[in-house]
Amino acid sequence: MVLGGRLERAEVVVRLARSLLERAEQESLRDLPAWLGDLGLTLDRIAGGSGLAHSGLAASAFEVVEGALCDQHRWDGLPGTVSQVLTAAGSARELLAMEIWDGLGRLRETVQHLAEEGVRADLGRVRDQLDRLLGDLASVSGVVHESMVRGPGWYLLDAGRRLERARRQVEVLTRMVGDRPGPVPED
Repeated sequence: MVLGGRLERAEVVVRLARSLLERAEQESLRDLPAWLGDLGLTLDRIAGGSGLAHSGLAASAFEVVEGALCDQHRWDGLPGTVSQVLTAAGSARELLAMEIWDGLGRLRETVQHLAEEGVRADLGRVRDQLDRLLGDLASVSGVVHESMVRGPGWYLLDAGRRLERARRQVEVLTRMVGDRPGPVPED
């Protein structure tokens, strides 16, 4: 269950970071939409940040992304989550195909390289690394769903992944929509 949940958390962190980077890079400082700050706060929270991210500032978007992707001291940041994935996979070594281990090895290498390089170095390179991370996560997921025997281990892995996905979707929706009143429809 832990393995599936942590794989899903890693994917959520990478997808949110990629979205936040792309939008922060496109927007000018004075035209930042409020939802971009909300997205940054959501990523910061999911990735185990301090919650001190300032919404609405372009510089803080890069700081939030760098913290989520590169901070090796955050338990729920990308490096910590990938470390948890590798630990959980190691405890189920006999259940996992060699192709999964190949994907996990590539994932670990890319995360280490990203953590060493940082986010601000070259945004084009960071985008390429985020795309590579998503590809590695997709390859692991594909092998899990296509090649693993549908036994108790697979069901627990799948349940962990689905639970984590549901938790993170609710968290993102709550942050992005929140308690803001919507328009009242006219009859």
